[in-house]
Amino acid sequence: MKFFIPTFIILEERMRVLILFDEIGPRFDLFLGIILIKSMIREIE
Repeated sequence: MKFFIPTFIILEERMRVLILFDEIGPRFDLFLGIILIKSMIREIE
């Protein structure tokens, strides 16, 4: 469980970043979303 708590805190910060960059454009938002998913997979493995 020690890994999950900081992971969710990091995800919260990343979601805030995604919301901030949402005004820039959907392509960049999608790009950040792909990075988010990849980083989540790395943390799970």
